Amino acid sequence: MSKKTLALFIAVWAVMLKAPAVLTATAASTATLTLTVTVAPSPSVWIGVTNYDFGNMPASAISISQTSIAVINDSEGLTEKYSIRASDARNNGLHSSPTDWNLASSTGTDQYNLRAVFKADLPGDSDFDGANDSLTNDPITCDGTKFATGADEDGYNSIKGKEEHLWFRIATPSSVKDTNEHTIFITITAMGMD
Repeated sequence: MSKKTLALFIAVWAVMLKAPAVLTATAASTATLTLTVTVAPSPSVWIGVTNYDFGNMPASAISISQTSIAVINDSEGLTEKYSIRASDARNNGLHSSPTDWNLASSTGTDQYNLRAVFKADLPGDSDFDGANDSLTNDPITCDGTKFATGADEDGYNSIKGKEEHLWFRIATPSSVKDTNEHTIFITITAMGMD
């Protein structure tokens, strides 16, 4: 046998001796498996009606809506909170001097105040807190205090299918230049709790 053949034979024999150790599977007494899942439904809100008419009112008057607006979390399972904002009261008709009414924390000439609360039944005037319930042109997020009356309905931590009742209190301007009907746009936005 030549030296080359002997060296090859030794190399093959060495590989064959080590191969069973490499190919043999080992078992353990425990094994770990990791599963992950994400549940991410989109926020969604449904409102029962899309308008309410306070009717004809005098200057410097206060009125509370006599029916509530149903606000329902109709997401696919997201616990939500809402933000609410209101617009200036926009002139709806032809007038010699069309004038919008500005939304403000107090009333004045061509200036009105609008408040909102969540409550199961008709609220009284004292249920509307000027500091926590006055609407603005910017969204205000419900936090368990804003737009809340201390009951379970507060636009916060709302689970899928939960129905809450939103009420409004309007204080008309002390004086107006434009006597046409005015329209106020309310925007309710649903969002997750984080």
